[in-house]
Amino acid sequence: MQITYYCIVFLSYFFSDYLFSSYQEQLIEEMMMAEPGSVIHIPEGIYEFDQQLWLDVENVMIKGKGADKSILSFKNQKEGAEGLLVTSNNSHLEGF
Repeated sequence: MQITYYCIVFLSYFFSDYLFSSYQEQLIEEMMMAEPGSVIHIPEGIYEFDQQLWLDVENVMIKGKGADKSILSFKNQKEGAEGLLVTSNNSHLEGF
């Protein structure tokens, strides 16, 4: 068990740029493919984004695991004026 934990920490440290960028791409794709009534889950973790996220689909929920558990960071954002822009009606954001 302990070896697995150290491997995950090691890989997370050295491949964090890849992990962050792949989750950024995954979340952007989920937002683009969302349909009315969809729920987008943000897993526990700290995720850094270098571009704006945009949701323009009615009645979508974006749900994290908690404000201290699912953290979206836009401190290194290079594109877009907002971190997360929601331009649709009846969309709900919680837990991040």
